[in-house]
Amino acid sequence: MAVDEKPVSEAYSQEYRREFFRLCLVPGVGPVLRERLLEYFGDPNQIFAAPPSELVGVAGVGPSVIKSISSAIGEIDVDAEFQLCRENGIDISLCIDSNYPKRLQEIPAPPGV
Repeated sequence: MAVDEKPVSEAYSQEYRREFFRLCLVPGVGPVLRERLLEYFGDPNQIFAAPPSELVGVAGVGPSVIKSISSAIGEIDVDAEFQLCRENGIDISLCIDSNYPKRLQEIPAPPGV
């Protein structure tokens, strides 16, 4: 089974998982800010669609993070990242996946990938 075709918890679609992965790769967006953004906007697609005037409503979001988020759709090729991992035998586990390491789930602000 390909990396991007692994079973996903019923709560998350493949599209949500792809965009969550993209969010995890955005420079300047670490685990804490990622959670703040998701709490504020609800899902990654809403984050990427948000205008800068809405993004600044999230604590920790400044000009450099706004620029990174705004350019993520055009600059972060999720399919290429999945393909690179597949070619190198790397399995991607996101913190929203059922197979995410239990010990990582237990730490404060676990990494997204």
